[in-house]
Amino acid sequence: MRERNGFRPLHHLIKFGVNDMADRAELRRANKHEVYMMLLRQGKMPVQKISVLTGISIPTVTQHLNSLIEEGAVRILEERQTTGGRMAREYQCITDAKYAMGIDITQNHLTIAVLDLAGEVVGILNRIQFNFEDKPECYKEIVARARKLLIENSIASDKILGVGLSLPCIVDYEANRVVYSKVVDVPADISERFKKATPYEITVFNDANSAGYAEMYFRNGQEDTYSGRNLFYLMLSNSVGGASLYDGKIILGDDCRSAEIGHTKLVPKGKKCYCGQRGCVNAYCNAKNLADHTDGNLEEFFKRMEQGDAQLKKAFNDYLDYLAITVVNLRMVYDCDIILGGYVGGQMEAHMDELKKKVKKLDPYDESPDFLKPCVIKREASAVGAALSFISDYIDNI
Repeated sequence: MRERNGFRPLHHLIKFGVNDMADRAELRRANKHEVYMMLLRQGKMPVQKISVLTGISIPTVTQHLNSLIEEGAVRILEERQTTGGRMAREYQCITDAKYAMGIDITQNHLTIAVLDLAGEVVGILNRIQFNFEDKPECYKEIVARARKLLIENSIASDKILGVGLSLPCIVDYEANRVVYSKVVDVPADISERFKKATPYEITVFNDANSAGYAEMYFRNGQEDTYSGRNLFYLMLSNSVGGASLYDGKIILGDDCRSAEIGHTKLVPKGKKCYCGQRGCVNAYCNAKNLADHTDGNLEEFFKRMEQGDAQLKKAFNDYLDYLAITVVNLRMVYDCDIILGGYVGGQMEAHMDELKKKVKKLDPYDESPDFLKPCVIKREASAVGAALSFISDYIDNI
C-alpha cells in the first residue's frame, strides 16, 4: 500500500533551517502541497485564510496558487464582497480533474466505486451478486460494467488514474501478484489478465488492507487524526481480516501477512475455518454467523434483533462474547485504537456500549475501552481504499 503524506504537517522542515538548494526546493514543494491540501479539505478559501491556517506567507501562498492554476489543479471562483466592502478572490481545487476506480471482488459479490480527487464517491455499482471465474469473458464483463459506470456519470475514460483490485487474498505488493487465495479462486497474475481487457494501470490489494487504508485516510484531518500514530482495522465481513497501520502506511510484514487476525486461534479444536484449521477467529466472528439467521441478510438480522427477536439477541450476544476476546487480544498486542469495520462493523455504532462492557470485563488493566471505535466508512470500504491509493499518489506529486 502506498504511503500517503497528504495531511501531515510539513512546517517541521523550517525548524531545522534550509541550508542548500535541495532543501529549499523541498520546502517549496512541501508548502505548495500543503496549500493544495488545505484547499482540498476546506472546499474554497481566500488567500488570507489559507495563509493563516497554514502559517505560510501571503506572497508565497499566492505564488503556489498561481502555479496550481497553471497546472489545472485549482480554479479561481467569482470574487465576493467582504464585510469591509472589498472584493476577495476565493480559490477551489478542481476535484474532477482526475478520478480513480476501485473494484472489490468477494466470494459472491462485485462492487465498483469511482472516486474524485477529494475522495468523494461519484459513482458506484454497489455489491451486486457476482460469481468470479478466471475466464476472459468474466474479465470483460467486469470491465464492461466499469465502463458503463463511467458513462452513466459522464466521466471521460482518459481521466482515470488507475484501477485498484481489492481481493480477500494475500498479496505480494512489490510483484503486484496474489500469493494465497482460498476465499475466491483468483490467479496469481490477475492484474495482468485484467490489463488484457482494459488500458488502465491495475494494482492488486488485500481487502482488509485497502479498507483499513480508506478508514485512516478519512479519519486523518479530523479530530482523531492518526498522523504519527498506530491504528488497527478489524474487518468483520464474510471473512475476518485485519490491517495494522502507522502514520498512514500499512505494516505488511515480511511475507505480506501482517494482521491476519482471522487465522489466530480463538477456540482450541473449535469450528472449522475455510483455511482448514479449527477454532480460528474467522470461524466465530465472520458476518455469516449473524446473517445466516436471516437468509444471508445482515441488515435484516440487525433490524429484527433491534425489534426484540429473542433468538437473534442470543445469537448476537454469543457473537459479541467471541468478538470481545478478539478485541482484547488485539489491544494487548498492538496497544492502539481498534476500528471495527467490514459488514458487521458498519452496523455496530448503536451496539458499541454493549461490546465495550464485555471488553472491559476481560481487560487485565481495567482501562477505559474508548480505544474501540466503529468505522466511519460504513459500506464498501475495500473498493474505496483500492481507488484511494491512486488518488493519494497523484496528490502527493502535486
